[in-house]
Amino acid sequence: MTLYIVIGSIVGVFVLICLLTLLRIYFRSDSRKGKKGDKTAAALLKNYMLRGDKLINDIILYDDDTKSSVQIDHILFSTRGIYVIETKNYSGKIYGTDKQSIWTHVYDDKKPNMQFYSPVKQNAIHIAAVKKILSNPLTTIYNIVIFMNGDISEVNCRCVYTPLTIANFFKLHTEVKLSSAARDKMYNEINEYAQENRISKRQHIKNVEKTQKRLDNRICPRCKGHLVKRVGKYGEFWGCENYPDCRFAMRIKKQ
Repeated sequence: MTLYIVIGSIVGVFVLICLLTLLRIYFRSDSRKGKKGDKTAAALLKNYMLRGDKLINDIILYDDDTKSSVQIDHILFSTRGIYVIETKNYSGKIYGTDKQSIWTHVYDDKKPNMQFYSPVKQNAIHIAAVKKILSNPLTTIYNIVIFMNGDISEVNCRCVYTPLTIANFFKLHTEVKLSSAARDKMYNEINEYAQENRISKRQHIKNVEKTQKRLDNRICPRCKGHLVKRVGKYGEFWGCENYPDCRFAMRIKKQ
């Protein structure tokens, strides 16, 4: 009987350790950090909203034409313009330019470097999705990327900010470009569209996987045209056959 009690105790301790380990991984995961960063950014952006401005956080826009979707961290509707904002909660040092498709995230000596798709280009896709919905697609939409923690001193791109530098951006960005009525109309257009075309985050993930398959098969994720190899200023890239109507482009990865 004593032996069973000892074995039972050992198993119980083992299970507890496993659970604690899983919880630790969960709370330290990038997705968890990302959600925390998004909430912090939402609170930060409220400091720069004028009276009547509106903010949408964590919205999924589904495109029935292409059967694809995008998840946007924040959209700020202001009389100064529309701001589509992507936030990243990476620590460490970030390397990238507005022309590069692949950026580098350097953690520290304990973790290997990580490459990730340019958040600027990622956000350009988000902006294209927003423009497709608006009744006035010529509205000025600003591409904003905020790194909540990372060191962006090696990033060469005007639209990338930290919580400190984004404050300076809004202090200088005071010109009124939209009437209150126009701002509210666009806010309602996006909100109503998202409500009418609502999908779950699980379905959004499946759509992202489908988009990746299209890219692997050299199919444009925006218009479903074929991707053809082109040569530009920065080397070879995949471009849509329907250019200039569709300006999708993707850098060719080096083997």
